[in-house]
Amino acid sequence: MFGIYLDDWNWTYGSGVFTATHYILVKEYLSQGCMTQDSTSLTTGTNVITFLYPHWIKKQYYVEGVVEGQLTLTCDGDDSVLTSYTVRLMKVDDEGVITQIGTTGIVIPTNVNFTWDAGTSTGTEIVYPFYMTVSPEQKVLDKERLYVEITIVVADDNLILYHTNDSTWEDMKISIPLRGL
Repeated sequence: MFGIYLDDWNWTYGSGVFTATHYILVKEYLSQGCMTQDSTSLTTGTNVITFLYPHWIKKQYYVEGVVEGQLTLTCDGDDSVLTSYTVRLMKVDDEGVITQIGTTGIVIPTNVNFTWDAGTSTGTEIVYPFYMTVSPEQKVLDKERLYVEITIVVADDNLILYHTNDSTWEDMKISIPLRGL
């Protein structure tokens, strides 16, 4: 699945947990003609971005195994420093009850410095892989929806999370081991 920001559609679910969200998970990239945003600017401190998979999958299924994916960051306008990030796979039901399925824990990457080149107007771009083991199996029911919560802690206002609707880059990607389909 891929995380994108879709301009022309939004979802509300979970009794206010998601209200008119544009950040979604899709199985395949949409047409390039769809209006999307390629990135989200992050601010100093803690930033939380959630990508909802808004669709019903099956009356009952399970998540079990290794969840893996990647997220892509860059800087814009000036140098930047990444402090840490956490990726969590979550579920929410129609009443707003949230349950964590898996987490990477807090990741403090070794490559955290992003350099801005004013001459070319480009910044360092780094793809960070992530992994989490989901065991024992976690049941997901028909009124529950999956979502990915990304928490990024930055030292300044110059960092950007990419989520382009473009199969060339695969900026925000996640593979979720679903069983019982």
